[in-house]
Order: sequence, then C-alpha cells, then structure tokens
Amino acid sequence: MTGNITLSAASFAVLTTGFGEAGPDAGAVLREAGVEAGRGFATELSVGHEPVSSRRFWDDVADAVRSAGLGSIRLDDQKEAWLVLVGTDLADASPHDFTAGVIEGLLTAASGHPVGTASSPDADGTRFVAGAPRLVASIGRRLARGTSLENALPGDADSG
Repeated sequence: MTGNITLSAASFAVLTTGFGEAGPDAGAVLREAGVEAGRGFATELSVGHEPVSSRRFWDDVADAVRSAGLGSIRLDDQKEAWLVLVGTDLADASPHDFTAGVIEGLLTAASGHPVGTASSPDADGTRFVAGAPRLVASIGRRLARGTSLENALPGDADSG
C-alpha cells in the first residue's frame, strides 16, 4: 500500500485510545505504525541526503509533526548516547506508542542506525528518550519500575 490518508485529530485519538486499551500487542501495532510514519517524515524532510545543522533538523521535525496534526515536539537534552524530546498536545493517547514510533522511525532513517525510544509523562508533557536500542531498553525498564526519567537516564560517566 502506498500513499497517505488523512484522519481528523478526533478520529486518531479514538483509534489510539481504543488500541491502547486493547493491551500490549495493540501498543506494539501502534508503535510499528508510528515507525512507518516516522520513515515517511524522514523521506519528506529528505533527511540523510544533505548535512543540516542540529537546530534546523529539530525545527524541521517540529514543523513536520505539527503540520501532520500530531502535536508539538522539541529537543530537550542531548548527550552522546541519548537524547530527550518533549511532546505536548500529542494527538495519540498515553502512553503515546504511536509518537514513540514516529520518533524511532524518523531517527533510525536519519542516522542510518537502529534507534529505540521510551516515554515518561511529566508536568511539561511527555518526555521521550531516544538512543541505542539496548540503552533505551534499560532506561525503559527503569521507567516501568517507577523511576523518574531524570534518575533512569545514565550519568555522564555512563553515557560516553
């Protein structure tokens, strides 16, 4: 199947809420759909074809996500091994599996290397951590045990 479809934000919210309530397999389906959407964003942005500044890259990503009606996303913190994005007014239902997939697909396409994502709600919205899949899986396990994102992230000595 090729091409795009357009859904209203309300329809998308109903779908993601329904999938989210259906259990862990539904979350995996939403994430994989997000990965495909993220790859589409990378193609749309021509990511990987010419060097751009980090600031322009994140501005372009934010514009693409907002234009698609998915909400707002911005870079919050970046280290050598991981980065943190903040999403606000996200169109998909918590735990934002679709948005996590979008980030994963976009960054995998942009970097040419596998990227994993984990998410954690907070007062500013939802924070997404992205990086090497094994590192992010470890962070995700800490988050699942109730550790705050700040405490789940490796220290500077662990990430370099």
